[in-house]
Amino acid sequence: MRIIKAAFMFSIIVCAGCGGPSQYWYNENNNIQQANKDCRECYYKAQAEALEASMQQSRDYGQSVSFSENYLNSIFRKCMKDKGYLEIWDYNLDPNVKKRTVVHGGGVNYPDARESGFGYGGQLYHIAGN
Repeated sequence: MRIIKAAFMFSIIVCAGCGGPSQYWYNENNNIQQANKDCRECYYKAQAEALEASMQQSRDYGQSVSFSENYLNSIFRKCMKDKGYLEIWDYNLDPNVKKRTVVHGGGVNYPDARESGFGYGGQLYHIAGN
């Protein structure tokens, strides 16, 4: 019985590191290069708007304010949706659609980053295009 419990616990620990499905930003009218360009533009737009809002708060209230990741993500998501992108689970994408994980920010932009620590503080995004 102890062996079964130990094996069960081991399988839980091993599977905890397993990645699940990813959501991709996809616009059927754009290729992967355009998706990367739009993603980068929206990332920097979110950074600029958050910085401007922080500076305005500082001027208005005399204190420095930083915004949460949720705030930045909401600006980014709105920008991508305004450009016609949808968030689609990878298993719902056509198998012929090109998929890529990119990193923006952190001073480094990798055009074809892998999720193994690249980016040095940047943000990972999953994009897809024709």
